[in-house]
Amino acid sequence: MNGKTHYHCEIALNAILDKDKKSAIKSLNDALDAHKKCVRANILLGDLDAEDGDHNKAINHWKKIEFQDPESLGLVAAKILNSFEKLKKPEEGLSLLNLYFENYKLRSLLNVIYEATLKLEGSEMAEELARKELIRKPSLQALDQLFQARALNSKHKEQDIQLIQQTVRNAIGNRRLFTCSSCGFKAKQHHWQCPACNAWEALPSEPTEMNEIS
Repeated sequence: MNGKTHYHCEIALNAILDKDKKSAIKSLNDALDAHKKCVRANILLGDLDAEDGDHNKAINHWKKIEFQDPESLGLVAAKILNSFEKLKKPEEGLSLLNLYFENYKLRSLLNVIYEATLKLEGSEMAEELARKELIRKPSLQALDQLFQARALNSKHKEQDIQLIQQTVRNAIGNRRLFTCSSCGFKAKQHHWQCPACNAWEALPSEPTEMNEIS
């Protein structure tokens, strides 16, 4: 994405802070005109619609990201699910995220799916999801989720599992990092512009998983 698209997005952000939605939308559409794959613009357009309570429109903006840059879907997974919940269609939102995960296997999607599955379908389904992921791609994160789901299942010894889970969490810490491809700066959250070297879009939309079991 060129600097011009980010310029329009920055103008839009200032307009949002000034509560000038009309100007913000214009700037975001200008960003999309300059570069049709501007993920940032669709994220912000969706945010504006969600804030106004138009969750169907918000979801439509975020869905477009699949055709712009699928790896950025993790940036809007929680937003999509939240809007479906506002529409009282959480199962539909979970189904969509499961489809995205099936197609793109993004760990950031799985984290949202796991929490939603635990909430909507119960601990046994969440346990099965974590087990499958642990088999597919072993990681401390998936192991932690498996223990969490098993601890909620009355068939298992909750105290023992929680003790093991806490040990795993202490080992994990916060190891999901976004690493700048330009200068190597590591961040715990996504930035469109690197805070260290100011390069635009040098941090990937999908974090590097530092907790995979080798």
